[in-house]
Amino acid sequence: MGFAPYGEYYKNLRRIYATHMFYLRRIVAFGEFWAQVGAQMVKEIIGLVRKYNVVEVRKVLHFGLLSNVMKSIFGRRYVFELKELVTEGYDLLGVFNWSDHFPILDWLDLQGVRKRYGSLVNKVNVVVRKIILEHGVKRVVEGEDKTRFTKSSIDFVDVMLDLKKEKWLRHSDMVVVLWFKPKHFLKDKDMPIMGFDFRLIPFGSRRKVCPGKAIGLATIELWLAMLL
Repeated sequence: MGFAPYGEYYKNLRRIYATHMFYLRRIVAFGEFWAQVGAQMVKEIIGLVRKYNVVEVRKVLHFGLLSNVMKSIFGRRYVFELKELVTEGYDLLGVFNWSDHFPILDWLDLQGVRKRYGSLVNKVNVVVRKIILEHGVKRVVEGEDKTRFTKSSIDFVDVMLDLKKEKWLRHSDMVVVLWFKPKHFLKDKDMPIMGFDFRLIPFGSRRKVCPGKAIGLATIELWLAMLL
């Protein structure tokens, strides 16, 4: 949605997100889950400190965020299924790759980064397609009657499957959504997040400001308060 030109297509996308994902009642409905994730992170940090005296908080936060995203998108956490893949992904993001600095060496793949990345992509695609298939089977078994679900129980895969029925999305589009990495655009930590900095253009600004900003800020503020 952040890359869509302003017009009817963008308005429809924003309406879908606002209707199904980012409305106030849904944010409130997720409050209890966010508190559970926050409490689990605090418990894990305390346990690691007692055992090792030091703790790498980033790793704990990574999997807290993963739990949150998986619950929002897929309806349950899937942390154990994705833990190895996420660890490999973070490792690849931090690898110093000579090909990034000397493009002429790219075809050689001296460090095997491209091979590892290709393998990771294939594994993620398998997991995501499995999850999407599970949702599809569940909808067939339980029926398509939306009155059987509360709005807060319908996750983003359900929304995308409905759009797919209406030919809004292809299966590959649903996988691509999960691979978007916003932090690639953000290098400066001292950046206002209210949507007026030109560096936030990839996420939308002013009339195109991220509609999920409220849910993101609510989550981070709660977890920060609990950790402190």
